[in-house]
Amino acid sequence: KEAEEKAAAMLRHAGSVSASGAIEALVLRLKFTKNLFAFISSVNKGTAHGMEMCSQRLSQCVSLVNRITSTISVGVALDPSSPISLGFHPVINQHLLPPCYKPYAILSREKSCAVQRKIFLNLQKVLAVGKIDTFRELLESIFEFSEMCPNILVRSILVQVSLNSDRSKLFGSRSLENLLREDARVLCNPPSFNARSPVSTLPQGVEITNCFFSRAVAPFRDFLRLYCQHRAHQRHKTAKCLDSLGDLQQETERLDQRLHELTMKVDPQRQHLACFSTWLLYYIIQVMIDFLTLGFEYNLYSPFELHYIFWYLEYLYGWHHSALKSAERLIVSMPASAGKGKRKVKRREFPKERERETYVIHTKRLVCVGLMRALEALTLDKRLPQPSFEIGSQELTFKHRFLPFASVATPSLLTYSDYVKLAGVDNYKGRNVNLYEAAGRHFVAARTSIESIPYNQTEELESLMKVVKTNNVIMNLLAQGHMKSSTKHPTMDFSVHRHFPIVRIS
Repeated sequence: KEAEEKAAAMLRHAGSVSASGAIEALVLRLKFTKNLFAFISSVNKGTAHGMEMCSQRLSQCVSLVNRITSTISVGVALDPSSPISLGFHPVINQHLLPPCYKPYAILSREKSCAVQRKIFLNLQKVLAVGKIDTFRELLESIFEFSEMCPNILVRSILVQVSLNSDRSKLFGSRSLENLLREDARVLCNPPSFNARSPVSTLPQGVEITNCFFSRAVAPFRDFLRLYCQHRAHQRHKTAKCLDSLGDLQQETERLDQRLHELTMKVDPQRQHLACFSTWLLYYIIQVMIDFLTLGFEYNLYSPFELHYIFWYLEYLYGWHHSALKSAERLIVSMPASAGKGKRKVKRREFPKERERETYVIHTKRLVCVGLMRALEALTLDKRLPQPSFEIGSQELTFKHRFLPFASVATPSLLTYSDYVKLAGVDNYKGRNVNLYEAAGRHFVAARTSIESIPYNQTEELESLMKVVKTNNVIMNLLAQGHMKSSTKHPTMDFSVHRHFPIVRIS
């Protein structure tokens, strides 16, 4: 602030237009720096008034960046042949990190201002996350930021805002514990959360349920914090997250068993088995799926690994689909009356967004099977490169890929012997089966499934539709013997969809 006042005094006494222009550009930059530090200070204070000031500070930063852009020409112009580059990059600190982190390059001053403007617009969205009042929306918002790969400032403030223990005081929204309670109620409608069930008022049931959700806050905070990490770093944090969720899973099973015993005593029409277990299982499988699909984004898998990666994904999508179907059965199976002589109440319906998600998961499962059949056919035709291990083996590689999944009891960990027995390519040797045609049929089924999904005009489903249509055409051509004599290896094109490739034959 003192530097800004001195620069403003210099501007008033500037003797020429050029001098005043340079000093005015300096004042803009000092104001910008002051507002940026004031914004960070307001976030760190963790008060409701500080959060209100954050939005004003960000708006001023965006306005100042726009004005700074128009004064870039006032700055020093370097010799084009000079090795020095004036500019900015939000992840410049990552130049010593492993190659799996995406490369960077110093941006020009014009592009630097554009990037800074985008950062502050993202920070404005981050502040809105603190006001979200459902766990599902909170998770989706954090996951959306994760896919954008924001810089460390955005991710740090996202953690501060979304996972703050004083969310209710800062933003007037629910605490994380209450968000989890409401999410379990909406997804599975357990009797212990249903006001029409006597078990919801039993002191013993209320006590053990409260203890469980107080215990669940820490693992779920780690779960959300996982997606606030740098995207390439999330895989390394998954094992620890699954460890804590695996411990919570055991507690959930004991809780359901105890609440079921209480329910049978006071409300025999209802059952409490697997209510909270199904709710937790849904999120455990989500972490496992994200762990595998992140490998596609950072090109971590060799061509020979793709078959068992899609095989395991199909297995997880099957569990994910079953978890949602179990939740749906728990909701619709609840009795329609509250008791003798009482007015009948309308049965609860499964949430529409969850029902739509069930269709999407089923579609992805079909795509996984289609890609498995395609890879099997290409392997039998000796078109895919096979590994040559000097150290280790394919079994060791398989075990390494899925090692973090050993922390949870359900879904159970699949072994390499399970893979060889159930899905090994050798199972198709000597059999009169056209695997290209089988792959095409699964891609057709996936296309039909996408067309049946309500509100399917989303970016992901449109890209997935393009993948299945293109792969279906390619499989039909290969089934007819097209380019059978080609010795070139096929390529997996992930440019259309990040997780499901188009098989390119040349």
